Amino acid sequence: MLKLSRKPQLEDYIAFLWRRKWWILLPFIAITGLGLVGVHHLPKLYRSTTLIMLVPQRVPPEYIRPTVTTTVEERLQSIATQVLSRTNLELIIEEFKLYPELRNTKSKEEVVEFMRSNIEIELKRGQKGKSRGETVDAFELSFSHSDPRTAMLVTNRLASFFIEQNLKLREQQAESTAAFLADQLKKVEAELAAREKEIAEFKVKHMGVLPEQPPANLGMLQQLQIQYQRLNDSIRSAEDRKALYMTQLMELKKAMEAPSEVVEYYAEAPSAVEQLEAALTQLRGKYTERHPDIVALKKRLEEAKAGGSSLPQTGDKKGAPRRSSPPRQPSGQLQNAILNVQAQLAATESEIRQLRMEEVKLKARIREYEERIETAPKVEQMMTDLTRGYENTKKVYESLLAKKLEAEQARAMEQRQQGEQFRVLDPAQLPTKPWKPDMRKMTILCIAMGLAAGLGLGLLVEYRDSSFKDPDDLEAFTGLKVIAVLPRIEMEKGQRSPERKAV
Repeated sequence: MLKLSRKPQLEDYIAFLWRRKWWILLPFIAITGLGLVGVHHLPKLYRSTTLIMLVPQRVPPEYIRPTVTTTVEERLQSIATQVLSRTNLELIIEEFKLYPELRNTKSKEEVVEFMRSNIEIELKRGQKGKSRGETVDAFELSFSHSDPRTAMLVTNRLASFFIEQNLKLREQQAESTAAFLADQLKKVEAELAAREKEIAEFKVKHMGVLPEQPPANLGMLQQLQIQYQRLNDSIRSAEDRKALYMTQLMELKKAMEAPSEVVEYYAEAPSAVEQLEAALTQLRGKYTERHPDIVALKKRLEEAKAGGSSLPQTGDKKGAPRRSSPPRQPSGQLQNAILNVQAQLAATESEIRQLRMEEVKLKARIREYEERIETAPKVEQMMTDLTRGYENTKKVYESLLAKKLEAEQARAMEQRQQGEQFRVLDPAQLPTKPWKPDMRKMTILCIAMGLAAGLGLGLLVEYRDSSFKDPDDLEAFTGLKVIAVLPRIEMEKGQRSPERKAV
């Protein structure tokens, strides 16, 4: 092909197409025709598609909260993993007798993988529902096969698998949630019972110093202190009487040694028997008959009764004896007076011992209540810690109990299929046109390939042709003006045309 210095014009391209029309048309027709024939003989795949929508639960979430809280994408991925598992796909392959030729030459894993490659799942957001203005989440499930009816049946079977697996998965999740909460509730219930037992044992152990008892303890302590004060007064009074009786006894013993010195104070004294009986009556109000003081006093009473005499009085109520010079008393009367004073002294000493014992007991009780009041803050803090732990455990228990009841309601809802479900919105239809190959695209591709082949061959022939096609080519090549152009000479039939040579 000659390299011309001038720029090609539109007429040059048209002339090229006309000049090389057979080089362009013949390859175009041949390649396009062969391509279309080949496309029509390619194995065809028919694709059947179903649209499955996500139906919200029928019971409002305000009444029953669902236990399945995963997103649609997560749940769809989980269900797809189970539906497209080897076990399920092998069942479908056996049920519909799929890929008989492939099963004879390939392993089960390869056949299952080939089927899985022909299944497509695409999530669709904001699909229109059956109600006016309703938008729902949905997904498309597609399956491709060489037989259109098989493609439709397998697609519907896969859709039913998705729906069944979704119901099963939701029911299992609701069941596992309820079982988990029941197990946790049982553990917390045992912990709550242990804390209740701990608090009960603590109350028994610290009875009297519990947080609600300090006012009562303080009141009891005040009463005991008043009793202690009265008891001290009684002890002092008894000690005074004891000292008086001991003084009287010393005076009587001196009178025994000098009878002429007996005072008038003892002239009008009651009998020893009466005084011993009075003392015995007083002791019987405090002790039993086996008490040593009562036994000793009984013995002295018997001895006094055996004597049968009376003694002079011991003194007036003011305890101020008046000395005089009475007549000489017999020694028997002084002896009875001594016995009488000794009996009163013994009764007073016994009373003092009893009062001292009561004092010891009262001191112990006072100390006990003082310790209760002192330890009350510490016990209150311990009780507060126990109560806080109990209240926290109780709150956890009540929360778990409420969640368990909700989980049981959600489980019942899922078992009755009132929860969120998958439902077929557009069932799979029998495909009428193959999905692969796409005849429209393949036809365009064959035409494009034929046209490219024709143009390519025409350009190749044009490139190899070094002749001049018109005077303009000659002028552009030589730079000279063409004076004349000889027309094409047609030879008669049968004549041999002379061999043309390129200039």
